[in-house]
Amino acid sequence: MENIIRKRHPNSLPALIWAAASIPDDLTTKPPSVAFLEGRVRKLETELASKDQDAKKSMRALEQKYNSVKV
Repeated sequence: MENIIRKRHPNSLPALIWAAASIPDDLTTKPPSVAFLEGRVRKLETELASKDQDAKKSMRALEQKYNSVKV
């Protein structure tokens, strides 16, 4: 019965109750999806930091070229 309700009405109240019941009470172990997403966030943060450093370097180089042309 629950499978039929979930398939026909995935956003229905019984489907939401069933989904909430499937969440584990022990939050010390993370589900694989949460661990994957946290790893992805860490990876994107490091990529962002490296791109920020690259942008700062190129900005400094451009500023130095501007100052040398200005002089």
